[in-house]
Amino acid sequence: MNKVKLNIDEEFGTNVIAFDFPALKDWDISAHQHFNAWIWPSDSEVSIHIKDFDIDFKTSLRLDDNGYLDPVIYNVDINFGSTDVFHSNNIIRLLMH
Repeated sequence: MNKVKLNIDEEFGTNVIAFDFPALKDWDISAHQHFNAWIWPSDSEVSIHIKDFDIDFKTSLRLDDNGYLDPVIYNVDINFGSTDVFHSNNIIRLLMH
């Protein structure tokens, strides 16, 4: 089971919260697409398979003038894992790639 990992370290001259956030383990999306282009209308099927999508970021919190906590983001690492896009029209598939 994936879990969010949270570490607090001294980095960037302040206390930094490091998140390791496994966003999506496995997800399939499919749809019918009506593409009405000027030269080339098309009706086709499209699907996206997302596997092991992961987001890691380092942040700290600061208090603004209105008393709200604002995040300060220092770095972000987004790993798309093995994300695949399928389109039944080969030319549109090539353009989407």
